Amino acid sequence: MGTLPVKDHEDTKRTNEIKMAIPLLDTVDIEGKDVTADALLTQRKIAEYLVTERHAHYHFTVKGNQKSLLEDVAF
Repeated sequence: MGTLPVKDHEDTKRTNEIKMAIPLLDTVDIEGKDVTADALLTQRKIAEYLVTERHAHYHFTVKGNQKSLLEDVAF
C-alpha cells in the first residue's frame, strides 16, 4: 500500500492500485490517448471509464487467471 499525491482525494490516498487508478487518471489529460496497464488493472470499470468518460483508448494485459477473458481475446 502506498500514498500518491492526488488532490482532493484524501479518502483514497492510502489504498491499493486498483482504487487509485481512476483518481490518478483524473489528473492527466488522456483524451484521444492510448493508456496501457498490466493485468492487475485489467478491470471492466477502468476500461469503461477510459472509453466513455475520458474518450481514451486502452491496451490491457490479460493473463490466465482471467480464463474466460483470455479465451475471448485469444486469436
